[in-house]
Amino acid sequence: MGWFNRQAPIDENAERERLSQLSEKELLIELVLQLEKINRKCDDIGRKIVVYSN
Repeated sequence: MGWFNRQAPIDENAERERLSQLSEKELLIELVLQLEKINRKCDDIGRKIVVYSN
């Protein structure tokens, strides 16, 4: 389990079932929120790389 998965492990089948119950619009919202979370993590990594490289 790496830095990206610090939260409790997700039961993939339960998550798949939850997502299958959502409307298309709700799925798109979930997708955007996850992409924003990934973007923030990438920004954090980029800042750490700059700090450690200096």
